[in-house]
Amino acid sequence: MFKSIGEIGAVVRRIAEAYVAKTNGSRTVSSIADMQRFVADYPDFHKMSKEITMHVSILTEISRVVEDTGLLQMSALEQELACGDDHEYAIRV
Repeated sequence: MFKSIGEIGAVVRRIAEAYVAKTNGSRTVSSIADMQRFVADYPDFHKMSKEITMHVSILTEISRVVEDTGLLQMSALEQELACGDDHEYAIRV
């Protein structure tokens, strides 16, 4: 809830990579035991797939809003005003 966009993106990426690793490992179905394992694990794969899709969609929308509204530039300006000594520079920017 209190993480930055970069931190959230890193977490979503790790989750997506874990999902890809699991799905790549389950693609080789060459025996009955492999089929049984795939069927048993399918609900978890399906749930992970839906969660990843949702999180990536949300993160994509957040990134679009941040870009469209210039929030990163505004944040940098606020930091300059709060911490910097050269307020004339902030006015020019």
